[in-house]
Amino acid sequence: MVRDEIWACPTRLRNEGQSVLVVDKYVEKLIELADRHTIIERGQVVWQGGSAQLDADHAIWQRYLGI
Repeated sequence: MVRDEIWACPTRLRNEGQSVLVVDKYVEKLIELADRHTIIERGQVVWQGGSAQLDADHAIWQRYLGI
């Protein structure tokens, strides 16, 4: 319940036209929320793309996010 309330805030801001930076490993929610994703490993950008790309390639999840 608390997690749902937390995720409601950036969703509401996005719907109001605000830009939001979210740092989290909860990929399912991020795909729903974000237009673009950047995965950083040890200070280096290792992957960038859109929600559809990230959703379609679960190997990325396993490789970089340990999911």
